[in-house]
Amino acid sequence: MKAVTWCIGFGLAALAAQGCMAETVANSATPPVKAASGKERELRKREEQLEKLRRTYVKQLAKCQDGYENACYDARITEGEIQNILASLPARPG
Repeated sequence: MKAVTWCIGFGLAALAAQGCMAETVANSATPPVKAASGKERELRKREEQLEKLRRTYVKQLAKCQDGYENACYDARITEGEIQNILASLPARPG
């Protein structure tokens, strides 16, 4: 009976050691991943803002074509904001 208890205890210790080693490897690999995800998050945020501005621009342009002069002015402002964001995005391959 003591041999079985010893084997179970040894097996649990081995599993715990593997878990610690896996956690150490994961923690050592985390900083570059976190740095990259921060850049990706910022890029995704700008792309989402760009899409929001494009939708707004389309609506403003439609109102402008219906004769609303303020919408024409707003559309020009929005187009400038779109151009600023496009200039800040990295070039896409292809």
